[in-house]
Amino acid sequence: MPRASRLLCLLFCLLLPTRTMADSPQEQFLRSALQAAATVGLDPADYSGPDFTANLRRYVADLHYGRIDPAAAGHGLRTDRSRLDVDATVAQLLTSDDVARDLAAVEPSFIHYHLLKAALARYRVLEKDPSLTELPTLPRGVTTLRPGMPWAGTAALTRLLQALGDWPTSRAVPRGDVYTQTHASAVQHFQWRHLLATDGALGPTTWRELTTPLSARVRTMELTLERWRWVPPHLHEAPIVVNIPEFRLFAWETPEDEESRLLKLEVIVGERYLSKHTPVFAGSLRYLVFRPYWDVPHSIAVKELLPKIRHDRGYLQREHLELVRGFGNRAIPVPATSANLAAVVTGQLRLRQRPGADNALGLVKFMLPNPYNVYLHSTPAQSLFAKPSRAFSHGCVRVQDAAKLAAFLLRDNPEWNAERVATAMADESANSLIVPLAKPVPVYFVYATAIAARDGLRFFPDVYGHDADLDRLLRNRKNADVQLPQ
Repeated sequence: MPRASRLLCLLFCLLLPTRTMADSPQEQFLRSALQAAATVGLDPADYSGPDFTANLRRYVADLHYGRIDPAAAGHGLRTDRSRLDVDATVAQLLTSDDVARDLAAVEPSFIHYHLLKAALARYRVLEKDPSLTELPTLPRGVTTLRPGMPWAGTAALTRLLQALGDWPTSRAVPRGDVYTQTHASAVQHFQWRHLLATDGALGPTTWRELTTPLSARVRTMELTLERWRWVPPHLHEAPIVVNIPEFRLFAWETPEDEESRLLKLEVIVGERYLSKHTPVFAGSLRYLVFRPYWDVPHSIAVKELLPKIRHDRGYLQREHLELVRGFGNRAIPVPATSANLAAVVTGQLRLRQRPGADNALGLVKFMLPNPYNVYLHSTPAQSLFAKPSRAFSHGCVRVQDAAKLAAFLLRDNPEWNAERVATAMADESANSLIVPLAKPVPVYFVYATAIAARDGLRFFPDVYGHDADLDRLLRNRKNADVQLPQ
């Protein structure tokens, strides 16, 4: 917007508080929207000050950009603060012939945001009855309830599962105080929605999730809606999204893809230790490497591998490791002498693992240059994917069916079909092969602990404590002088 037009909009907004607009249908609608800010995961108290225009400016900014700068939460996402002119938008809303349409255009457009808003409305109703999650204690001496065991809490459990939508409406309610297979089946659905082992048993972990206050679930949804506002509101390129606490990757074929069309793959993310977290950031995937070398990070080499090598020089050969001088695939291997091992510590030499089925990166890696040195790759440790919670890596993301992702990314390249991908990964006589993509693919590493999809609402563990951090930042914000984006 030209500077002169921007100044006019700003002047218009500054003059609004002195005008009488009690009869304006636009203002009446917008005042109602501010009072109903909770429906979009915001706090109506933030927009209840005496200056209506200031309240509206703050609401529009919060609705579009989110209330917290992701960098303040320690994330590598950058919000483009020029993508929405707040003052011009406020001026437009106050004179709009369809204010509902224009206000909706301020919000993210993707389907999961809107599905989560709808789920939030339902849970706000449910949280008004705290007794829903107040289940009777298990029988004395019982830590895990299984079908056929007596329990006086079956009626209360059925009521909760019905309210949450885990109990099918067509299923009859068993009589008596016995935990039946019918209860177990409904509990299995609840467990699936909360990333628990789906055994249908009511053990300590499932009990904790069942008795979590619904007000806490509401807060989780509010925090995820906040995070959705940090990513671009409109997808112009088909992205890849890794949802860290869900341990899942989603790949779009086109920006308009519905969920049913997405490629969904299970992943392993970084451990819970701060130094091994998978970061929240946006990157650009540019090329694939088949049968890669693993250039061992210096910290892993020094802290984890060198002690093993010094203790047992045969460890190098068994693990297909070598000391090298230089960078890239043409680095020169050198003998594993004591002096050369010391040179790894000082950074003069490097430790790397040769390509192969047992390589820590598996048989293909997906490169997106970034300051965190994090990328996607396959893994020989396939058994770990059987676990519902998968925070096991040093920070990179391990993909279960990496061959499928490789074929998906190369789908428009006539030289690369699924068979050639399989060959490139399996050919033991082949060297590492770099395959550039025709155009970069945007990749978003996000942290959404509540996901509303067509098949229901799911909650995921706050594996890194980011929800607790964001909640604290939002509460502290109430006591700070908030500066609106300019």
